[in-house]
Amino acid sequence: FRAVAHAAILGQVLSIDPFTIMTEGKAPDTTTVYTFDEVAKHNTEEDVWMVIDGKVYDVTSYLEDHPGGIDILTGVAGTDATEDFEAVSHSKPAIEQMAQFQVGVVEESPEKLEKKAAKKSATASSDSGLGGIVLKVGLVVAVIGAYFVATTKK
Repeated sequence: FRAVAHAAILGQVLSIDPFTIMTEGKAPDTTTVYTFDEVAKHNTEEDVWMVIDGKVYDVTSYLEDHPGGIDILTGVAGTDATEDFEAVSHSKPAIEQMAQFQVGVVEESPEKLEKKAAKKSATASSDSGLGGIVLKVGLVVAVIGAYFVATTKK
């Protein structure tokens, strides 16, 4: 559903899509890097920044227009709001609209880097080495055994 406003100008009808007007003009800033500490300073109703999926958004000017209300945004101001954002089903136009509020990207914190390294290490060790081989061989043996049982009962 898109609301379309019509205005007669010089005998012609001009269709205006408000969503297009709101999102045009401001390209997302994908190069400025902020730390989590810098984002955390923007945590008041007059200055609302948040991180979603590693991108930093300044949504201060959007507070009054947010369908969920001001409190939803101010409640996560200055934080990584990725989980909160993903917990709500946002429409495709809403997600596209976010680009106009992107003011940068967040530098990964040491904690997140450590978690990524640990996750990568755990994945690598489960996919390789003796543990990974035993798991794969066990799976093959189980499939062959199930096939054998199924074919010998006939």
